[in-house]
Amino acid sequence: MPMQAPQWTEFLICPVCQYVFSSSRPPISLVCGHTVCKVCLGKLNRTQCMFDQVSFSRHVSSYPINYALLNAAGEKSEGKMEPPHSLLSPEETEAYQRCQAVLISLAGYLKNSNPQELSSNLWTAVRTRGCQFLGPAMQEEVLKLVILALEDGSALSRKVLVMFIVQRLEGHYPQASKTSIGHVVQLLYRASCFKVFKREGDSSLMQLKEELRNYEALRREHDAQIVQIAAESGLRIAPDQWSSLLYGDTGHKSHMQRYVGRRKSYGETEIA
Repeated sequence: MPMQAPQWTEFLICPVCQYVFSSSRPPISLVCGHTVCKVCLGKLNRTQCMFDQVSFSRHVSSYPINYALLNAAGEKSEGKMEPPHSLLSPEETEAYQRCQAVLISLAGYLKNSNPQELSSNLWTAVRTRGCQFLGPAMQEEVLKLVILALEDGSALSRKVLVMFIVQRLEGHYPQASKTSIGHVVQLLYRASCFKVFKREGDSSLMQLKEELRNYEALRREHDAQIVQIAAESGLRIAPDQWSSLLYGDTGHKSHMQRYVGRRKSYGETEIA
């Protein structure tokens, strides 16, 4: 009977302590090919791999962190895998850094290759910022109601705006709550869609910016903000996946392509 290949996620766990690699337990890849967390390596009393007894050419503390694995494990780090400059020429160092960038991008691609996990990771990232996505159809209705309430230049408090939307939705979407709608409004606030007027001793008023008082314009800012949150969270999502997640179909792939391009400003390397 053939042996079952291990899941790729098993490679994100230290084989010694069984903890997932993290910033406190970063992965160190040894010359023999085994990868162990830095904490476990620090407890070694010998300069040999604990699995195959291969000897290390130098002390384990000098080995670079494997940031590709760290990225795949869900840790976003600004660090870099630094090569041993004393052993490499400038050309080899440059090649090393190019390989590093591709490996980190590949790790991110593997991390997000499961559609269900990708969706879960995205909406978790949105919720941790106090925002929410209620599904393609309901989200569209909420955005249209925001415009209906504010398209004439009115300035409303968040509470009044939320209650207006909840009351209009209750016939078709009984699950709509003040909390969930408030989180959608927060998403638009985060996208700087409102002019805010503070009032002493009372809640602030919000006025929809004039250039955003139509659905297409407001939707662009809404979509761009969710893409921005994904980029901040290290999630890499293709345009057709974005179309399915935000619209429930693949017909908006070209529409989402413009926002995906903005992620290059975060220094990501695209995989052809």
